[in-house]
Amino acid sequence: MVGEKEVDLYSLYHVVKEFGGLQTICDTGSWNSVAKSIGVPLLGFHAGKKLSAVYLKYLLSFSLLSATERKDMMNDVRLSRSHPTHADEPYGFGQGATHNIESFEKLDKEWTKIMFGDEVPSSADIEKKYWETVQGDKHVNVYYGSDLDTSVYGSGFPTDPSNIYSRLGFNLNVLPGVPESMLKYMKAISGISMPWLYMGMLFSSFCWHVEDNFLYSINYMHFGVGKRWYGVPSSDAHKLEAVFRKYLPKEFKRNPLLLHDIVTQFPPDVLVKEGVKVTTCVQRPRDYVVTFPQSYHGGYSEGFNCCEAVNFAAADWLPFCIRASMSYRIEKRPATLDQEKMFCEIARNETNKEVLRYSYPLFKRLVECECRLRQRLTAKLRVPLRSLRSVLEENSRLFHAPSIDKEEDEANSEDNDGDEDNNSNNANNNSDQRSTMLKQSVMKRTSRMFSSSSIPSTSKTIAGVNSKCTQVDEVVMTCASCCRICHFSVALFKENMNIQAHRTGMNACLCAWVCILVKHSHMHTHTHSLSRSTGDLNRYDVEAEERGGGGRNRMCCLECCDGMDPAICDNIECIVVRGTDVQLEALVDGLAHKVDELKPIPKQELYGII
Repeated sequence: MVGEKEVDLYSLYHVVKEFGGLQTICDTGSWNSVAKSIGVPLLGFHAGKKLSAVYLKYLLSFSLLSATERKDMMNDVRLSRSHPTHADEPYGFGQGATHNIESFEKLDKEWTKIMFGDEVPSSADIEKKYWETVQGDKHVNVYYGSDLDTSVYGSGFPTDPSNIYSRLGFNLNVLPGVPESMLKYMKAISGISMPWLYMGMLFSSFCWHVEDNFLYSINYMHFGVGKRWYGVPSSDAHKLEAVFRKYLPKEFKRNPLLLHDIVTQFPPDVLVKEGVKVTTCVQRPRDYVVTFPQSYHGGYSEGFNCCEAVNFAAADWLPFCIRASMSYRIEKRPATLDQEKMFCEIARNETNKEVLRYSYPLFKRLVECECRLRQRLTAKLRVPLRSLRSVLEENSRLFHAPSIDKEEDEANSEDNDGDEDNNSNNANNNSDQRSTMLKQSVMKRTSRMFSSSSIPSTSKTIAGVNSKCTQVDEVVMTCASCCRICHFSVALFKENMNIQAHRTGMNACLCAWVCILVKHSHMHTHTHSLSRSTGDLNRYDVEAEERGGGGRNRMCCLECCDGMDPAICDNIECIVVRGTDVQLEALVDGLAHKVDELKPIPKQELYGII
């Protein structure tokens, strides 16, 4: 920053070249002229000196490279941006400066003046300039206040329970938990069932992506300048993905899951030329924008604005829930929603006819597949079925139980913090004050969601396992191979055996994976491999070596086990089930009774799942 103005390093580098280079500028004392050329206020004689210091610090070493070296470096930077590797950059965007609303709006005005001068650009002018910038060689930096947790920073919607608008469905704090939304069966998740705020400036971008679990999303603009949206229907989602791979082969070779990182912008006119259906709109203050399941969308802000967004799930999302689960399993992508548990809750508690019509054929399919896998694996492997409760009574730490983990993490944090707590009281108090704003509404919304009853219905706790009580239904079982949440069952491997999934490369634009079984008691190594009978690119290897570990990675879903090499399956100890086949079938029968007189959902609306 020079004179409260951010220096555009790209412009500075090229302006210095136009003035004859660093040596010429220093000899002629032209730094003030350079400052004027890039719009930096002169501030007497100080601007030139400060600008000189900026150039020496950030650009001198770059300017000394050869043209080939600079080109190679820029190519490496471009590729690295498409594959975030740093823990503090989960979506590939770096951390910017801290702003309040006033300073961020001022930054937007300065940036808009740089791009358009004193004229007021039209929406068409901004769109043209944006895509010229995206597709051009010039590098620019813009800021985006994204993913701001409303439980910390506050919501733009009423949250006071005495306010009637805090209880209506159009309020994004309420919408995910309304009776028609499937998210009412889930615990509150920040960014999915709890809204996030987004503060934008000119060209703040949200790159092409679909929502987690192919959910619906809804975005409301509280105030500010417009936001340009582009959307692609779910019917053309695979076409869009094919176009991305066609035009960005190097990026996908480096990172096959590039689209999940939300770091790639792509011009819509190219998508249209390739036969992808693209729609567009400009969102204004007090406008809602809704995106449908598995609909790719992206866009940018036309100036300073503030929006709030959340996910929800109508009944017709349920087939997309299954599709998302299938896609995540292939990609080894961790799931955020437990679909099997959700369907069990629907079967037990739902009364909405539309939800029942969509859920019955899908839940019936899930249960039939589950029972078939149980029968096949128990016959083939000759391993017993054991209830989750009996396994927990022996070792509660095999599985993830949120109530236990949360309490233990808090206890450990208290033990380790010591005197540091006293030093951070002021910061914590400020955070607490911000958090209090939504406390009542969040608690109210969470209470509206059904408590987890699952199968079998129980509120009993596990005694004699841990001093802290946990409900069996709170236990989360996750496949260590495909990362899927397994509510019905998992295969449990023998003690000191771990399942580990590793990506091994690319083939036909899909990931090839190796699933390794690590044994801790032997020094030798042996390997077996077997291709999946379904013809996909998964390969399973067994590797036994001296290594510490064990615990939760001992679990694997039955579907993954069904395609594994027999050498791996020989190490399965038992199959852990949460409910028996009879209990699962009883849930299906109960749901069938509820839909007995309802018109079935047409098969085309189930998108080939049934």
